[in-house]
Amino acid sequence: MQALLLSILISVLGFGQNHYTFYSLSQAKQNPDRVERLILEKQKLKSLPDSLFIFRYMRELDLRKNKIDFLTSDIGDCTQLQKLVLSSNDISVVPPQIGKLTALRELDLSKNNIEELPEEIGNLQNLEILTLHSNMMERLPNSVLTLSKLKLIDLRQMQIEEKQLKELHSYFPDAQILYTTKCACGF
Repeated sequence: MQALLLSILISVLGFGQNHYTFYSLSQAKQNPDRVERLILEKQKLKSLPDSLFIFRYMRELDLRKNKIDFLTSDIGDCTQLQKLVLSSNDISVVPPQIGKLTALRELDLSKNNIEELPEEIGNLQNLEILTLHSNMMERLPNSVLTLSKLKLIDLRQMQIEEKQLKELHSYFPDAQILYTTKCACGF
């Protein structure tokens, strides 16, 4: 009887379950409670699949090198995410609901068409790595200055105002801030 109760308790609490990395959405949907990492790189996705939001234990979502041009507000429902990679897509707008991803430690929005980030980015108080290089932004929201755990800010190939760069260096003296201007080389 005691073994049965222990087995039920382990099952209910989720202890003992193996979590996995999945490279296919169809396979992940067959094991939704085991999805910890979902890597959907180069899948030609144009939007976020609705089924992404059923993976309650997902800690990492990698959607790099797709054709995603729009992030729905549902992205804020992935509250367990610690790493979100959306690089090399066609995203131009980041919804304010991104601020609901408070467990996020790493956010990669590089190589998109983003012109501005929402102020809600400041809600990501666990963020350590913010990768924004090769976007259209000239300025970051002031709320970025509240992200006290930042260790790396990648702003390469952007036209961030010099005044704001100095401000970032003063707020984050121990962080690595990568910055180069966009090349107008004519090649």
